[in-house]
Amino acid sequence: SMTAQAEQTQTLPRSDSSNIHYYLSIENEKPSDTLLVLIQGSDCNSVTKVEMIKEGLPTVAPDADLLTVEKYGITQALSYDYDPERTDCPESFVQKDSISQRVDDHLKVISHVRSQHRYKNVYAVGGSEGALVANFLAQYPETVSKVVAFNGGGARFIDDLEHAIKSEITDKKTYTEVMQEVQEFTQNVLNSEPVEFNVSGHGFAWWREILELNQTDVLRKTQVPVLLVQAEKDSSVSVKSALEQFNLLKKEGKSNIEYLSLAGLDHAFNDKDGQSQVPTVIKDVQHWLESDKPK
Repeated sequence: SMTAQAEQTQTLPRSDSSNIHYYLSIENEKPSDTLLVLIQGSDCNSVTKVEMIKEGLPTVAPDADLLTVEKYGITQALSYDYDPERTDCPESFVQKDSISQRVDDHLKVISHVRSQHRYKNVYAVGGSEGALVANFLAQYPETVSKVVAFNGGGARFIDDLEHAIKSEITDKKTYTEVMQEVQEFTQNVLNSEPVEFNVSGHGFAWWREILELNQTDVLRKTQVPVLLVQAEKDSSVSVKSALEQFNLLKKEGKSNIEYLSLAGLDHAFNDKDGQSQVPTVIKDVQHWLESDKPK
């Protein structure tokens, strides 16, 4: 599996002359025909230090070469911190990171890597915010060939946010107060000129974009097979919205998208006894990726 020390950091310039940092890990003696792109969630951490990306996820395509891309302003030098409100998050990340920035960076890096190695298949796999990035990549059949989106929630981020707050705050009065603040903040971001701020580890660009985004529209534009994997006991995103979204797309005749529901599992794929079911989930996804055409 991928170890930070063994990873050669490679760079590609962005149009604003900052550098995208990425890691290409070539596993085997013989060249692989498959590239696996693993995309992290919304945290301010180096992709090389994310547990699921280091351990569990690479096994969805065991013989593939592995590609990971750092977010704007983040390098391996940043120590791991579980707290989204960490105080040492690089300012350039807070102000410049956004979904579209991540999508652009991934498109640029994948195209570059594909021009150097002739991959037949490119699988983009992401969880949470990474699921949304992966779904955007599914609009580019010349760049990726299949996409797996874990726990990406429904059409609107605000519904997922509301769901997350509801699962955390049981007191009705407090919940109402918090939601009111959220609504005010939302309206503010949607109707104001860009300003520099840091709310929950993200700046204006990130918030504006995520609040305007409709993930159903993103999925409508996908052109490659997409597997939406949703844990039914996910408290971070609204499972109800996720299912409604899929049913709507199915009704509209969108036939490249499949939905895999994981009964009894939470956002991190633990069951009710706190046991990780990651290996089972990985097996299902591996099976889907290896099947020649969508089931």
